[in-house]
Amino acid sequence: MTSADIIGGVDARTGKKTGLELIAEMFPRYRIVPGSILAPRFSEEPAVAISMGAKAVGINGLFRALALADVPTAAVPFYTDVPGYKERNNLTSENLVVCWPRIALGERIYHLSTQLSGRISLTDSDNGNSPHVSPSNKQAFMDRAVVVGADGAVDEEVWLGLDENNYLNGQGIVTVSNFDCGWRFWGNRTGCYPSNTDPKDAFIPIRRFFNWYQNSFILTYFSQVDGPITKRFIERILKSEQIRLDGFTSRGFINGGRISYLGSENSLTDIMDGLLRFHLWLSPPPPARSIEGIFEFDPTYLQALFGGEA
Repeated sequence: MTSADIIGGVDARTGKKTGLELIAEMFPRYRIVPGSILAPRFSEEPAVAISMGAKAVGINGLFRALALADVPTAAVPFYTDVPGYKERNNLTSENLVVCWPRIALGERIYHLSTQLSGRISLTDSDNGNSPHVSPSNKQAFMDRAVVVGADGAVDEEVWLGLDENNYLNGQGIVTVSNFDCGWRFWGNRTGCYPSNTDPKDAFIPIRRFFNWYQNSFILTYFSQVDGPITKRFIERILKSEQIRLDGFTSRGFINGGRISYLGSENSLTDIMDGLLRFHLWLSPPPPARSIEGIFEFDPTYLQALFGGEA
């Protein structure tokens, strides 16, 4: 198996798909919309990682997913070099999560993306099967972070302080931290950060929530396609979707949301051609990536030393 096999393609004569092109067959075959795209070990190749990010968009012309890739520790053994590698190799998509280094539990060595994908699924399950909670600062099943050489053996262990972890996070890289409560995943940013700071692109849980919500919107109303365009038809979709948004708000999945059918986005010629556009606004909660306390000495409390006397 090679990187070229993972990237795959479409046979010009037969139309047969291979590699990542097979993502397009997931829904027709199994009625499953992919949420995450992984290729452990192979995603260390920039060409594979970039292809994964590209294939995460427009699945079947409709759906979106998020790709998880790793930076090779054999080529990049020092944390200070990871951001430069990420930029040089164009791992800067909002559809890509970039991970470094590798992790180990006992004698087993894992790619960080492998365990992160499991943590993402477990976090969703723990929160009402909704992707609005970040996998960052959640337990990682490991006992050390490691650099693995080209021969597959551990070259050295990696012990980063919180300031070094945050440096990587600030460059759009997910890592692990052993700061408090044991080993944990650390980082909320997709690969597009810091060049792109739009919350729906740069924050992993918000990007995933938008993907999930857009995919579910498509599946919910696909049965309405080719229905007769009437005022009642439009109002039925508006009412149904607003009820769903209000339900997500009451459950704390989003801070709020609304749907509208705007005349400015629906020209008469589009309507005559059978095209309707609904505009949705929603606000998944951003992760509290930093909590600060401001501490000040207040001398007025020294009055207590005088027992209330003037």
